[in-house]
Amino acid sequence: GESFSPLPGIQVRAIAVPHRQEYSDTVAFRIRGPHRTVLFVPDIDSWERQPGLLEQLVEDIDVAYLDATWYDGRELPGRDMSEIPHPTMVHTMELLAEQAASNPGRFRFIHLNHTNPALLDQALQEQIEARGFRIAQREERVGL
Repeated sequence: GESFSPLPGIQVRAIAVPHRQEYSDTVAFRIRGPHRTVLFVPDIDSWERQPGLLEQLVEDIDVAYLDATWYDGRELPGRDMSEIPHPTMVHTMELLAEQAASNPGRFRFIHLNHTNPALLDQALQEQIEARGFRIAQREERVGL
């Protein structure tokens, strides 16, 4: 999409991402400041529905906030997870493992469902951080 400048020195670009198209378009935001670029992907169905999208989105960014609704897809026994698609944290960590290892903290998970064990399990959070990822904190800010 087109970029716009909400403030001097800040450029924001909306990027369409695969989603169920239930009510409206779903987008990611690339926010570029004078010193840093942040990616915000709060909701997406799958990284694979648009080949190369994940690589394109994370190219040249400093921090990425990524959809982490589900940890591994086993959070809702008895539910058909294809009806509520989101990439799992486990899958996203597999796809971005090398980049996260070389730049710990670059990838931060958001939009965790209340059933996601990573939301409250300190040991699991430590495992995620050991792989170079983080769970974003409420009211977290990144200077641009």
